[in-house]
Amino acid sequence: MKLIILSLDRTLADRGSAAAAKMAEYAEMTEKYLAVVPGFKDDLIVLSPKASVKVISGNKILYFFKILSYLRNLLRKEKFDLVSSQDPFGSGMVAWILKKIYGIPMHLQEHGDFFSSSYWKKESVGNFLSFYLGIFLLRRADGIRAVSERIRETLISRFGIEGGKVTVVSMHTPMRDVRGKAREIFKDDFLFLSVARFVKQKNLGLMIEAFSKISADFPQTRLLLVGRGPEKERLEAAAKRWGVGEKVVFKDWTEDVDYYYSQADAYLLSSNYEGWGRVIIEAGMFGLPVIMTDVGCAREIVKDGKNGLVVPVGDPASFGAGLSRILSDPGWARNLGENLREDVVRAEDKEKKLNLYKRSWENSLR
Repeated sequence: MKLIILSLDRTLADRGSAAAAKMAEYAEMTEKYLAVVPGFKDDLIVLSPKASVKVISGNKILYFFKILSYLRNLLRKEKFDLVSSQDPFGSGMVAWILKKIYGIPMHLQEHGDFFSSSYWKKESVGNFLSFYLGIFLLRRADGIRAVSERIRETLISRFGIEGGKVTVVSMHTPMRDVRGKAREIFKDDFLFLSVARFVKQKNLGLMIEAFSKISADFPQTRLLLVGRGPEKERLEAAAKRWGVGEKVVFKDWTEDVDYYYSQADAYLLSSNYEGWGRVIIEAGMFGLPVIMTDVGCAREIVKDGKNGLVVPVGDPASFGAGLSRILSDPGWARNLGENLREDVVRAEDKEKKLNLYKRSWENSLR
C-alpha cells in the first residue's frame, strides 16, 4: 500500500522528534509512506527507506494551492493507493479534491471530538465554518480513524456515517518507568495537578472556581497548573477573584512534565471537549487519582468510581464535590489511582493499535 498523509505537524520533518519516529513505524506497514507538511522552506526529507516528508512553505492560502499543485504533479507520475488527512478540515479538503480528480480513496482522521457538542463550534467564526466543512467531508470519506468510541458514536448517530467505515484507534502513549521520585515541592500540601494549554477548550476557570469552593474546608491544598497560552492572565485574575490567588500556582510548559506528575497527589481535567486526553493516560502511569469531565477517554478508560471520577462538563459544583471526595478519603483515592494504573498498562498495547491503524487504511479501500 502506498499512502499520502496530509498533516499540519511540522515536527514530522525533524528526524529526532517523537512524531518522526512514530511515522517511521507506521511506514513499516506500507510500501511507501509520504507525509506532506507545512514549513518555512520547501524540502524533501527521507526518514527511512519507506518514509519521507515533503515540506511545503507558504501562508495558509498559498500553502493550499502549492500542496495541490505538488500532489497533482506527483499523482500524474506515480500511483498511490490512499490519501489520508490528519484533520477533516483544510487538509481534508485537499484530500477530497484529489479524490474527485484522481479517484484516489480518502481517509480522514478525527482527533479532537469537535462534533459531539457545540463548544468547539462556538469558540470562533472560523470554527463555526470548519464545523460544517468537517461534516461535509466526513460524510464523503471512504474510511475514518476516530481516536475514541465517543467520536465514533457521534459520527454514526448524528451524521449517519456507516459504522464499518469508522475504526477506533486511540492515541498511543509509550509506557515508561515513573516510580521512585521523592516529593520536593509543596511537601505539606495535597497537590492537585493539571497540565494543559491555557485555552478556552480546557475550561481551567471552572477548575479554579471548583477548587476555591473547597479550599476553606481543606486549607492544606494547592492547585498547580503547568502550561502556557492566551488565557493565562484571565486565569490568574480568576484565581485572585475567587480568593485562591496564592494557592493556585502557575508554571510554564516544560518537556519534563513527568517531574510534576511525580510531585502530585491527584490529577484534574476540566475540558469542554477532548479527542482522547493523553494527560489522563500519563497521570495513570503515575498512579494518580483522576477527576475529569465527561470527555475523551472518560467511560472508555476512566470509569466513574472505579478508577477515577467523571463529572459533567461545565459543572463546577460537581467538580468541587469530586475534589472533596478525593480529599476526604485518601485511602480510597489511592485505590482509584492504582486501579487506573493497571487499566492504563493493560490498554496501551502498541502492536494492537498499529494493526488497528492499518485496518482503518484497508477499510478505506473496500
